Amino acid sequence: MPRQRSLRCDSTSWLVLLAAVVVSNLRGQCEANTHSAISSQSWCESVLAHGAQGDGVHDDTASFNAAAMAAAAVPTGHGCVVVPPVAPGKGYVITSTVTLPVGVSIIGTPTGLPVVPWCYSPPFDSNSTGGPRILARPSATASKTAPPQPLFHLGPGCSARGLLILYDRMPFPTDAQFADPSSPYYYPGGFTEAVANFYPDHVPDIGPTFYVQAGTRVVIEDIVGSGFKDFIFFGRGGGQSHVRRVHGWGYGRMVTVLDAADVFSFDTLRYIINAGPHCLGPAPDAATCHADPTIERCRGDFTWLPGVVALHPDNVGLWLGRCDGYAATDLFFFGVNTAVRLGYSSDFPMLDATTGKSAPSLAPATGPWGAIAQLMVDQCVRGIHMVWPNPLSNRFSQVQIHPSFWLPNHTFAAVNGSGALLDQVGLEAAIMVESSHCLRNNAELSSPTMLSQFVVASFDNSALFGAASATLTTSNGRVFIVRGDILVEGFGLSVNNVPTASNMLWASGANASLSIRIRGVILNNAPTNDIDISTIPHV
Repeated sequence: MPRQRSLRCDSTSWLVLLAAVVVSNLRGQCEANTHSAISSQSWCESVLAHGAQGDGVHDDTASFNAAAMAAAAVPTGHGCVVVPPVAPGKGYVITSTVTLPVGVSIIGTPTGLPVVPWCYSPPFDSNSTGGPRILARPSATASKTAPPQPLFHLGPGCSARGLLILYDRMPFPTDAQFADPSSPYYYPGGFTEAVANFYPDHVPDIGPTFYVQAGTRVVIEDIVGSGFKDFIFFGRGGGQSHVRRVHGWGYGRMVTVLDAADVFSFDTLRYIINAGPHCLGPAPDAATCHADPTIERCRGDFTWLPGVVALHPDNVGLWLGRCDGYAATDLFFFGVNTAVRLGYSSDFPMLDATTGKSAPSLAPATGPWGAIAQLMVDQCVRGIHMVWPNPLSNRFSQVQIHPSFWLPNHTFAAVNGSGALLDQVGLEAAIMVESSHCLRNNAELSSPTMLSQFVVASFDNSALFGAASATLTTSNGRVFIVRGDILVEGFGLSVNNVPTASNMLWASGANASLSIRIRGVILNNAPTNDIDISTIPHV
């Protein structure tokens, strides 16, 4: 007989569940009951039943794999792996790949995010939280013959839900450690040297958290991660998959799609340094740290590292290679190099997260196409980065981008544009179009880009991001930087907090061909003329 247990919730129970965001002990009790109900189902396998300890010390990788194999062996063939909550400060240690066979799901918190993913919320530090908490401790790749392996390998029809995944042994030095000559993180050349060398010196070569190869109908939702190098990577042959309600911060790419033959959807993605145990900026006040000196942020100030990470070109929120149709909504990226990158090229190669090799070159007119609504990018080098074209349109609505980071002396010589110093345009922009995004790579067809309700502002936030911070005025950047070919039609553009905004609107390279028409323009809170720009390449 199948094991059965029902879970009933009346209106009072639902209120308790809502209040659980701030009353964690009530949530823990409800989750325990829910996990008990799920684990009692004949098609679900608890990792505890297969020997997992969840004590933060014992390696539980084998137990997770045993539970996954048992879930695949149930009569329906589509069982689930249950990850029960652990005590605060504990966690399930995973050191190598957990493989989910076709149709198997892994479930931590059945509904909703496993924790409040914001480090400023009590208890200030997710190291003191419990729940379905996984401590990711993969071994770094020792040689080119041993490519990095993923933490979870998902097959077709798999899903992952309600997990907190912390890479708790990744480097997270304080400003004081960067400045201390006796520290391994010290760079005599200062911040610029740290930007050039911190990644090769200290960020280990590890695989992605979730890797999907030839996987369709995959769902990843309600996940919080911190400290990863790559978080979610879809390899070749994917499609008809969904990524929803994912919060995280790491050293590389958050969500990457290499080659998808069918549509993808993305909803409520948050790539923010505030997700997880660390926070940028100054440490908490002395009283807070005295009351609980174990708080991670009491180690010191964090401004250099967020700036170093923000200037790394592979620090990308959403990167789509060949994606034959995508729909994304409610994306929020804070303190990233690039929010959205469309396509890849030899100048911006997409590395397979498990081989380290560059993806094969894209064929003409095979870049991603689709739509993004409600995109918020609070401080970046590039907001939307267009690398490889498609004759079908890319559409963006309700967009706000704050280009506010710049690698000093990272410039290019424009031949057309607004403002002065066109020979020294800083590579900082709300929309940047690369030379590979051109008619030649698009079967000689235009690549339409549609904009609606598009807001751009720029800030100096050196208090949080150190020397990485630079306004568009400081860098001599632009709202649009075009080094390839693009056709833009838009309605509603507002550029705020950018002195002489009319001079910072656009710049194009010698081989660029562009047409930008935008109706309804506001510059620094004053309505102005519509934008109508058209150029042809210089010969």
